Amino acid sequence: MARIQQRCERWTMAAAIIIAAQAFATPTITNLGVLPGPGGSWSRGHSVSDDGSAVAGINVGQIETHAIRWTRSGGMQDLGVLPGGGWSHGLGISGDGSVIVGSSGSTNGTRAFRWSSSAGMEDLGVLPGGSSSGAYGISGDGSVVSGYSGVSDGSRAIRWTSAGGMEDLGLLPGGTWSGGLAISRDGSAITGSGSDASSTDARALRWTRNGGMLNIGVLPGEMFGMGEAVSDYGWVVAGMSGTGSLYRAFRWTSVHGMRDLGVLAGGTNSEAMGISRDGSVVVGMGDSPRGSSAFLWTSELGMVDLNVFLPTQGIDLTGWTLSAAYGVSADGSAITGDGYFHGEGRAWVVRGLWTPNCPADFNADGVLDLFDYLDFVAAFASGETAADFNKDHVIDLFDYLDFVLAFSTGC
Repeated sequence: MARIQQRCERWTMAAAIIIAAQAFATPTITNLGVLPGPGGSWSRGHSVSDDGSAVAGINVGQIETHAIRWTRSGGMQDLGVLPGGGWSHGLGISGDGSVIVGSSGSTNGTRAFRWSSSAGMEDLGVLPGGSSSGAYGISGDGSVVSGYSGVSDGSRAIRWTSAGGMEDLGLLPGGTWSGGLAISRDGSAITGSGSDASSTDARALRWTRNGGMLNIGVLPGEMFGMGEAVSDYGWVVAGMSGTGSLYRAFRWTSVHGMRDLGVLAGGTNSEAMGISRDGSVVVGMGDSPRGSSAFLWTSELGMVDLNVFLPTQGIDLTGWTLSAAYGVSADGSAITGDGYFHGEGRAWVVRGLWTPNCPADFNADGVLDLFDYLDFVAAFASGETAADFNKDHVIDLFDYLDFVLAFSTGC
């Protein structure tokens, strides 16, 4: 038996598919502050690096709003504006926190920018005939950017790379405008919104290189939709769909379509704005009896108010009201957003959050390895309840595909 175990251990190591379970110290919340002097009035965190050590966002001062980069080691840094501009917004950050994208005023109007410590803030330009542009998302390695560009007859979703420049991603069938918001960490998928032949109202969309632009629609009975976050490969999209003053957060998958994530207790509206790499963790904002509240959603927890949930994880929220969560790290362990600290508007980042057990860790031994795969296959073949991976009360091919996605993505 010992010899068999040793051979299995060597086999799994050689196959290079053992992924150690992540462990964190006691989770914490950090007040990101504001820029010094009259430059700082309130701040917001929009996106967070893979390890939670860097955040992109905005700082609103008494006169101007500027894009910022916050790091644990250096604090808050003013990224400035493009030449001739009076404002800028930092919206997306690379996995290592070294590259930030967003929008800035300039002598030529609103422009998408890409910032790095070596090159500073670069104007990404516009599509031919365009007058404005904006960048919202960036791939994990910082090489691919998503956003929009104005054109003579409206706007277009765009994908930018240093090698190819700005690419027009086109329109939904029969549409007149489109815009790209978020991009997957691997840079292969973009989500956003655009019109189609049925209406000028927004429809949530997903673009991939192989599949082109796909209309993923709206929730049943709703008028508009917007994709605001996307997992790797574009298999999961999160955003919001509504009828005007009422709107709901959704989570769409290529297998199950669009699902209403609901609202917080006592609330009527919700909006999803960030998603983990594997699509299992969604963050956003919703109204509640206390006003606007940041939320976290997983299939295990449902939608929970971070003001209520985080203290159960050991985070001291004394003085805090968390209004919105805009970004979540690739593994779901770090979240950034804005709120109020003793009545002052402040950006925050939560780090070291224990997310629910890794779904692909099927045997719950704290390690994702070959044995999880073998155990799932055995349960699936025998029709055990545990093999209902997507919790839809039916054991079928979709459970197998969802498990393989989660397993290949890792924890």
